[in-house]
Amino acid sequence: MRIKCLFLIILLVAVLLGGCSTTTDHMGKGSIYVVADQMPEAAKSFTAEIAANPKNALAYNMRGFALAELGRPDEAMSDYNKAIDIDPTLASAYNNRGALYIERKLNDKAFGDFGKTIELDPDFAVAYSNRGFLYAEMGQYELALYDYSKAIELDDTDYADFSFRGIAYFNLGQFDKALSDFTKALELKPSDDAAWFFRGIIHSGSGNNDQALHDLNKAVEFNPQNAMAYYWRGEVHYKMQNPQLGITDFTKAIELAPDNPDSYSSRGLGLANLGRNEEALLDFNHLLSLNPEDLNTLYYKGLVLFKLDRFREAVGPMSTVIKASAESITPYFYRSVALYVTGDYAGAINDLDKIIEDQPDNRPVWLRRVVAAGKLSKTAYSSALIELSRLVDNIEKDQPDIVALIAMFYLGQMDFTERSVIEAASGIEDPTARQEVLCLTHYFIGEHYLINGDKPSARRNFKSAVETGMEHIFEYKLSKMALENLDKRSR
Repeated sequence: MRIKCLFLIILLVAVLLGGCSTTTDHMGKGSIYVVADQMPEAAKSFTAEIAANPKNALAYNMRGFALAELGRPDEAMSDYNKAIDIDPTLASAYNNRGALYIERKLNDKAFGDFGKTIELDPDFAVAYSNRGFLYAEMGQYELALYDYSKAIELDDTDYADFSFRGIAYFNLGQFDKALSDFTKALELKPSDDAAWFFRGIIHSGSGNNDQALHDLNKAVEFNPQNAMAYYWRGEVHYKMQNPQLGITDFTKAIELAPDNPDSYSSRGLGLANLGRNEEALLDFNHLLSLNPEDLNTLYYKGLVLFKLDRFREAVGPMSTVIKASAESITPYFYRSVALYVTGDYAGAINDLDKIIEDQPDNRPVWLRRVVAAGKLSKTAYSSALIELSRLVDNIEKDQPDIVALIAMFYLGQMDFTERSVIEAASGIEDPTARQEVLCLTHYFIGEHYLINGDKPSARRNFKSAVETGMEHIFEYKLSKMALENLDKRSR
């Protein structure tokens, strides 16, 4: 954000060169130096004018501007104060001093000076712009809109007013108006990286990913240090199914702004989706070092640990998430599997009961509960089968799904055999869906045989589940582990 003083000085040049001072040569030269951004020479010229005419308020005001640009704010403030002492009606001096107050974080004083500027000169467009900036900084976007609109009404040639007003509209959720203002700003200044940036975000939010990518590319082109532009471009790459490009952008965003947690979170998710789980875990651990109670990050860490088969470690993060957000069901599912794998069958059953309470028609969960009960004790297994039979009784017998068929196989109902269930799963038309269902089917049939002591049949089905190659579903992972355990016991 820039606070406007220079524009005012350019206006003054025309007045001074018109001959309104007895020492126009010093003032004219100084003003030309300002326009040429030769501030040391400008300050010297205005100093010469002050020496010749100590009551020239304009000279103090303009020297103050030159000194401020040279990084000498204390001297600049002294000159602005002197200009106002000499001429309390000099609106431009209040505006310039207000700009300096903003740099010093003295917003109350800045408000006062911009208000005084407008009181003295109601057509002073720059003062409205500067006050609008202050309102925006305070989150008072409606008031900022009024001031930016007034500035544009008085002077519609400054790209920054359109850009800043667009940001106010953006923060108020008025995206169509914001888009219009950013587009106008870019017509006036095609290199306005802020306008490209915000316009890209708006296009991304509306699903126009190609245009969003174009605009964010421009934002990065004109400002390679804009960390948030890389972040949002990374999000767009994710939406466009280009995760590696997204990860590259998040990495750049982290390099430029290492304190932004969103970049680590998004990069971690992308790495996990690409199977780079150890790298993802580093990002999530870093986030938790900054905020150990971040539930989203704890959940993601639990998922990554789950994918890495580090089930015992996954229980802790999921338990923390459940404790803080007991109404969320998904963490119960992951914890139930982790507890089951680590041998805590009672804990797994408790979690599965929680899921069933929320989703009583979730048939796979009922089957998981039966399996966990079978590992716990014969009594628990018998009770679980009774509960399963009640579920099956409510199933439409003429349209059972594959999970219902497996349940009936468990219960020995309607003459459902291993072969008939496998044939039903094999009849699914979609190849991927068919392999996923076959993996699930072989796993649960294998567990049925294992619970009932038929290890050869269990091994055969677990092996068939693994041979489907459906590594992304839990039944594959559980089948593979079951095979490993059977191999250990046979040695």
